Amino acid sequence: MPGASAAEAETQLLEPIEQAVSQVKGVHGLRGHATEGGAAVDVTFRRGVDVLGAKQALQAALSSVSAALPTAAEVPYLAERPRAWVLARVGDQPQLYDRVRAEIERAPVARVEQCGVREARIVADVVPVKLAQFGLTLADIARTFREASLGIPAGRIDADASNLQLRVVNRPTSYDQIADTVVGVVGGGATVKLRDVAVLTQRSEATCLVELASGGAIDAKLPALMRVGIRAPEDRALVEKELTKLGLVALKDAATFTTPGRPTRVTLVAAPIGPVVEAVLTGDDAAALGEAGRKALAGLREAPGVAAAWCRGCELAPGQRMEIDRAAAAERQIRVETVAHTLRAALVGERVATFLERDLEMDVVVAVEEGETRWGELPIRSEDGKVHRLDEVVKVTATTSPRDLLHVDRRRAVAVVVRGHAKTPAAALQKLLAAALPGTRPHTVDARLVDGETW
Repeated sequence: MPGASAAEAETQLLEPIEQAVSQVKGVHGLRGHATEGGAAVDVTFRRGVDVLGAKQALQAALSSVSAALPTAAEVPYLAERPRAWVLARVGDQPQLYDRVRAEIERAPVARVEQCGVREARIVADVVPVKLAQFGLTLADIARTFREASLGIPAGRIDADASNLQLRVVNRPTSYDQIADTVVGVVGGGATVKLRDVAVLTQRSEATCLVELASGGAIDAKLPALMRVGIRAPEDRALVEKELTKLGLVALKDAATFTTPGRPTRVTLVAAPIGPVVEAVLTGDDAAALGEAGRKALAGLREAPGVAAAWCRGCELAPGQRMEIDRAAAAERQIRVETVAHTLRAALVGERVATFLERDLEMDVVVAVEEGETRWGELPIRSEDGKVHRLDEVVKVTATTSPRDLLHVDRRRAVAVVVRGHAKTPAAALQKLLAAALPGTRPHTVDARLVDGETW
């Protein structure tokens, strides 16, 4: 759900989905993870459960809960967790990644992901004061583009035993055409174009960034990474061979660890050479759990025998809390949904069209100049057609909130994980973790699956 905080993702996505899938027969355990912009649930079944039947039951549970999720949320999908991973370097352009992905998916793989691949897009940074000058809103701009970029079915042609579906697509074909799109009409019939209220730029951005861990003996020339999840460890050699045929180099001595955020940070490190041990602390108070996890982590990072330590569900992020004054909104006949949509479009951006430049297709996104620093000046339209300023109905305060939230069997939790050196016994790491997080029972984790967090 683009623009959602970790707390919103927990209550609006994670909890309803957990409730639905927990009713499926044969479920042994659940681990849920809510982050900024979305949520995921890992479902583990008891031994002996039919895999195909389990997938069908899970898909039915997801289908039943989809209608209850917020309209801004994407449709949840089901994916099988790979049994092992193969990392490779890949170019940072989407055309190259898409070509390689299409080829490698023919091999016995369960999932293919990328990090560092830059997606080009056209961004229209709207200037709030200019919107107000013409009596327009962000919603007016977005609606105009959506109506102008409709794809209309035009029928079907039957030829040579093939059915060709025809569709008339009206989308911009030049920067000037985007800038000259009429987004409103003011008094006297004068038209307002996008260039009158926004600054148009092309940007190339990645949804997640690759970083190198300090001290790791890893080739630093890594514009982007591809991670291929394989269904069985014995398929690793075959997948590595296919990657080589495609001109990619498999990184056999590397693994990644993920830090949630916007964008996500993916740290590339030398492959785990020692045991991996995890301790899970559950409770009801997310703040107390996070504090306990951070305190334990601080001592473990410098402990003897520990090569690396990290925590899921512990990290805090500065942010802003925006509270809608419902009384003020009602007095001005402004719908709460309209306020929420305007805030999300202002802070995250809203995709309104696509643009084709040669063979590169780019999204056209409407955002706000200078992001949240100008949010209060944004015009917003009431039900009676009048235009108001957003800060008339919204109050903003600085906050510090969890960057991600972890659930274990539907209870809030933090998971502290340590990786030992080659000669560090797992028992020694378990003892360290038990002392750092009293009341937990540390357990050894399959090092091949540690790299399983979604990028």
